[in-house]
Amino acid sequence: MKFVILITLIFISLNTSANISLFNSQSDSKPNWSVLNDTVMGGKSSSRWNNDTASSFEGILSLANNGGFASVRTTINDVDLTETDGIYIRVKGDGRNYQFRIRSKFYSWADYMYEFQTVNEVQQTFFLPYKDFKSSWRGFSLSFLPSLRGKDITEIGFFLGDKKPGNFKLNIYEISAINEIEYSKILYKESLTNPDNLPKLIHKFGYNSSKPLSITFKTDPYTTYAIEASNDLKNWLEINIFQGNGENLDFIDSREIISNQQFYRLKILE
Repeated sequence: MKFVILITLIFISLNTSANISLFNSQSDSKPNWSVLNDTVMGGKSSSRWNNDTASSFEGILSLANNGGFASVRTTINDVDLTETDGIYIRVKGDGRNYQFRIRSKFYSWADYMYEFQTVNEVQQTFFLPYKDFKSSWRGFSLSFLPSLRGKDITEIGFFLGDKKPGNFKLNIYEISAINEIEYSKILYKESLTNPDNLPKLIHKFGYNSSKPLSITFKTDPYTTYAIEASNDLKNWLEINIFQGNGENLDFIDSREIISNQQFYRLKILE
């Protein structure tokens, strides 16, 4: 079995990054959020958007009267998200399963949703690709609707409907619309929080550089590693396999550069 422990170590690119902030808890300018709970159909759930100390979606979920959902939403106006591939969020939850919801200008009556699982009192980041959002209306799947596109987004929000009554709280620190290039940058920056145990970039080459790429990282003994490369983050090619020995290992990619961007990822083989 193969599993990814770190992806997108380094990239070179001539493409434009896209990182458009939709919400930041540290910003003085914040959008207005509206509440929509199961009370519209006779339920008893309550929620609010709280900006008192830290921005949060919080409340009490109730299953009374066949209810069981709470949500907040805000509109997206005069923002061009054409060049973005998904939503990046930074949150701290309570161990519950939330949904990020989007509405499109062409199907404003339907919701595009993406579920994410929080860990209690742990700050987490998620990248939610538009292509993986599922469309629905009042709980019914709408698989016949086209895939979500950034340029069509008019509304975003958070939704809780996990059928678990009680208090809930989701702190929201950041919401951005980004593309895959920008996400690769975010992943690399996050990897640097523990540089002793993660791969280290030795040389970052440019598009016209003739120097080979070198990556150094610490290995564990009795562990087999694989280096894979991609020019689109979708199709990956295994370019080397090696055995760890507890020491630093130098990998040099001496292949001829045939693309104007290149991504790498490290895998452990078991």
